[in-house]
Amino acid sequence: MNPQRPPMRPNRPPMSREEYMRRQAYYRRMQQRKQMQRRIAILAVLSLFLIMTIILISVALHRAAAPTGLPTETSADTQQTAAPETTGSEPTTTVPAVSTTQQTTICIDPGHGFDDPGASSTFLGSTQEKDITLAISLKLRDELTARGYKVLMTHDTNQIPADAPAGEPYLFGVRKRAPYVNELSPDFLISIHADAFDDPSVQGARVYYHSATGKDNTVINRIAQRIVDALTLALQGAKKAPLLVEKPDDSAYYILRNVDMPAVLVEVGFVSNENDAANMLDDAWQTKVVLALADGIDQTFGTK
Repeated sequence: MNPQRPPMRPNRPPMSREEYMRRQAYYRRMQQRKQMQRRIAILAVLSLFLIMTIILISVALHRAAAPTGLPTETSADTQQTAAPETTGSEPTTTVPAVSTTQQTTICIDPGHGFDDPGASSTFLGSTQEKDITLAISLKLRDELTARGYKVLMTHDTNQIPADAPAGEPYLFGVRKRAPYVNELSPDFLISIHADAFDDPSVQGARVYYHSATGKDNTVINRIAQRIVDALTLALQGAKKAPLLVEKPDDSAYYILRNVDMPAVLVEVGFVSNENDAANMLDDAWQTKVVLALADGIDQTFGTK
């Protein structure tokens, strides 16, 4: 018994040339479409990779960025006279520290010194402002050095140099001090002073900074605010909370206006106030202020 053969396929009519050309054109279009789809997919992957790379680089640069100096404008001198009660900013929530990988250089400027005694009062006895500012500055130098900072000082003694001209006062005024600080080129300057005023009831610490016209003062405002916050925390229970005082161009202290880096001037209190004067003479109180100043600096430059 013979196996059954499958039915034979019917003969197809021969393909015309036009039909052949149409089919070939169709196949080519399909191949081109597939190639285009592959290219689009590859470009999309490359574009996504490029975008992610740019984002990662931007984040890395942002994290590596550290505060830099804000050059201030130069204008005429303003006498450093005692300030009456001034409206200042209330302490705000402390912003987290900004870490840096390089050693930060801090310059400490003890106010007055040598033949310039600064402010005085009967509450201080024979002690003068220059003695208080130098004592606090030396303590601050030691504290910042222990925390890993490189510390420079405009002077670390009130003794007249041996080579000073004889027969005339030896003064290291702000007009000489500001360019000297610029030559040292620190990352930050803190000038330590004690204030005085006709009204003995005026008291409390104040932190001054220069608000330069036409410039972004965000960095110096943040640094000054952190120092005020740290002082407020350290001096809890004080009759007058520390104040943050912004000084515009026409009233800013000379040294704040004429240095090329962020700078603050700290008045630790009023020698004309009995309570403040007693605190300034107290070693434990000085140490408390020094630790607060160091903490405020740490919250910005963060080398701990």
